[in-house]
Amino acid sequence: MPLLDIGNVNQMSGIVCFALAAGACALAARRGSRAWRTLAWVQAVFCLEIVINARHRLHDLVDDVLRDHGWYAGRTPWQLGLLTIVAVVAVACVPIAWRIARGDGLARIAVAASFAVATSMAVEGVSLHVVDARMYAPGGVLLPVVFGWIAASAVVIAAALGATRR
Repeated sequence: MPLLDIGNVNQMSGIVCFALAAGACALAARRGSRAWRTLAWVQAVFCLEIVINARHRLHDLVDDVLRDHGWYAGRTPWQLGLLTIVAVVAVACVPIAWRIARGDGLARIAVAASFAVATSMAVEGVSLHVVDARMYAPGGVLLPVVFGWIAASAVVIAAALGATRR
């Protein structure tokens, strides 16, 4: 699996939307906002993740280990447990993120959209087939998960640009 596949419209869309969101957050951070600076880094990490596909590489590595040990067929309870951990961690991180964006409603909106992306990527990494079937359902040029990235990035960009106008 190559790192960057310029013919992959889904990967290129993710890179573009998160790069634009990182840039918009960096613009908003010029006023010295810790929240926007953090959000710029988060968006840049999302962009990098789309390039390197660590979530898929880790998933493939785990699947190989499970197959080698004959545990692959019984992985569903573990996947459900991992999804529960993803949900618990996401909920536990909300107060921290809310504190970072304290007093900045637009940053909080961007944080919420960023949480949606981070949670989506974590769910992709766990790769429960019934969930994957929805996230990767064919039906157009872009996968449903990519529409989620674009929507979340649009929210982050709009919030960041709104913050630059204050």
